[in-house]
Amino acid sequence: MTIQEVSLSGNMPEEEVIARRESMKWKGQDDELIKEKLEKDPSLKAVYKTTHAEDLMSEITLVPQAIRAFVLSYNPSESPAFVL
Repeated sequence: MTIQEVSLSGNMPEEEVIARRESMKWKGQDDELIKEKLEKDPSLKAVYKTTHAEDLMSEITLVPQAIRAFVLSYNPSESPAFVL
């Protein structure tokens, strides 16, 4: 069995979505405030810097207001015997 996280439309792997997102430089109104908070309390870095790609597929983090999509593939190694 394999599990792969994909975009919400299912057309690309989540790793590619993250790479595209990181290539865009978005500026937020609170960027400086967040930067100051991170400098004062490094333990907050995990909250702001952790990505879904870092989740182990055995332990998936679900956060409020986040929608995630997964493709599960199951290929049994042997076919079950059917009795008629």
